[in-house]
Amino acid sequence: MRILPAARVAPSKINIWEGTPVEGSPWTAEQLRVLAQERPDRKHFDAYPVELKFEQTEIWAAPPPTVTIQCPIIARTSNERRVKIVTPRGFLKWVPAK
Repeated sequence: MRILPAARVAPSKINIWEGTPVEGSPWTAEQLRVLAQERPDRKHFDAYPVELKFEQTEIWAAPPPTVTIQCPIIARTSNERRVKIVTPRGFLKWVPAK
């Protein structure tokens, strides 16, 4: 009898803009974990607003709804043109400064 190796399951598509809410905190559990690893000495972080647009399901419907979420800023470039944020899923991402 031949034994087959354990099946490997590919993870589903990860959405970096979703996270686990933490009661009483503006940040998600994943953001708090990354903040503790990346900047353990800091307690306050500036917020960066990210506007998320939902996909439009009908051609003649109203414009797609948008939601604004706040992400902590953990770094800035020396010329202040870009900031490094922690997405709600805990990923680091460079974005244009506002």
